[in-house]
Amino acid sequence: SFFLSAGGAISARHTGAALTLTGSEQVKAAEFDGASPELAFLAANAQQLEGVALLNAALGRAPDLSGVSFRSRAGVSLREVADGVLRSAEWGATPLGQAGDDAFVRGMYQDLLGRAVDETGMAFWMERLSSGAATRSDVLMAAAFSSVHRAGALTGDGYLVGQGSLVQ
Repeated sequence: SFFLSAGGAISARHTGAALTLTGSEQVKAAEFDGASPELAFLAANAQQLEGVALLNAALGRAPDLSGVSFRSRAGVSLREVADGVLRSAEWGATPLGQAGDDAFVRGMYQDLLGRAVDETGMAFWMERLSSGAATRSDVLMAAAFSSVHRAGALTGDGYLVGQGSLVQ
């Protein structure tokens, strides 16, 4: 599991460490071979990595290593990441991926903010979506980048930016 601290430092926690009491250890990003394609995200800027992690929460999981590397590469905007999440086959197979706008807005509030949408919020987003002034990506970005979601996603180790296995 790879984490991005509030200060922008990347670290990893892995299990199966043989010479520790807990069986896990914290590893700094500099200890990895950044030439590995799965670890290309190590060169990404902290803002992009944080954004990718927060947006990927819509899928209910951290990105896999190739996914975070793909979405955090130079030149990819967070708007493109949000669009990509909502266009993915994985998202399309979820109930919210097949839902109407009303259920989509309710789901974004519940899943990312941990609460039901209030009447004012629902009216705001429904008007914006129905008029074409906003897209579902706008709703996702607003929820994902809200202070509530940021606070909930920040663990003691930082934001979980990616998970996966690799051999080095």
